[in-house]
Amino acid sequence: MLLLSHAQFSCNRCGVTLQQDHTEGMVCGSCQIHPPVFSSVDYVTVYQEPINHWVMALKFGQNTLVSRLFAELMLEKLTGIDTDYELMPVSLHKSRIRKRGYNQVYEIAKELAHSSGRALNTSLKRQKDTAM
Repeated sequence: MLLLSHAQFSCNRCGVTLQQDHTEGMVCGSCQIHPPVFSSVDYVTVYQEPINHWVMALKFGQNTLVSRLFAELMLEKLTGIDTDYELMPVSLHKSRIRKRGYNQVYEIAKELAHSSGRALNTSLKRQKDTAM
């Protein structure tokens, strides 16, 4: 049985692990000084074993079957969100897709769309080849 863990305290804005409960509404110092353009994040588990190996297998090991596992883990996060909202994976730059052979985020989103009955919107296109 896989036990997924969450940080005891995390920033409500960016999700970074905090060492203790902050009175500023659980927002880290970085988000207080430079608020991100998004309002919040949610995550399935902390990046640790065995999740870190699964991420690497999906990103660099050509193991797209892992995308089903991640989609299954994320499915519960969609509960309570209107089904009219589409899933929109962040695109990779075409040079990175050529190098990797596929977009791992698209693979997860495709599985999640299938499992949840939601539409998959692939209209986002990355223009700049940025370091990730």
